[in-house]
Amino acid sequence: MQWRTAILHEGKRLQILRATLIHEKREVADMTVVRIRISKSPTPVPLRSYPGPEQSQAVPRSHLPRSFELRSVPGSERPGGIAVWMRMGADLFPGQPASPLAHAMCLCDFGSSLCGPLDRSKWIYPNFDLTMHVFREPVGEWLLLDADIETAGLGMALVSGILADQQGAFGRAHQSIIITPVAGT
Repeated sequence: MQWRTAILHEGKRLQILRATLIHEKREVADMTVVRIRISKSPTPVPLRSYPGPEQSQAVPRSHLPRSFELRSVPGSERPGGIAVWMRMGADLFPGQPASPLAHAMCLCDFGSSLCGPLDRSKWIYPNFDLTMHVFREPVGEWLLLDADIETAGLGMALVSGILADQQGAFGRAHQSIIITPVAGT
């Protein structure tokens, strides 16, 4: 696998980048990144905070990758929602540990798996896009997603969540979901 990158716009306040992951001469993933120059500004409200991972409980792993350690925040479970801490237990690519920002992007992809209320033996609900907005860089090995899923029963859903580390919130995540029956059910 290899990455192809390009700067699409270079300005005084922001930069727009495109990155494409290539595998066996095929584009398998594509992303656009908007980077904003960091500058001082007021912080009118304190960052939202959560009980830490040491105060949280292990999440059953029936359908989740084993390379991640997951812990649910006590009292966070609600219909269609949950807050979960995640720590990566493996490199993102062999020999390349994930940065906290790459770790956050992986966590964004867990939203539908964590708060999806449907029976997995009868329904599949993959996401077809993923959006992450951050207002500061995440720090540390434990990151949190406080996610909720909303649907109107029309074959689609939206998962939205708050991203946080042990210092507090640092961004938001969104997934668009397609809901379809498992073949043969």
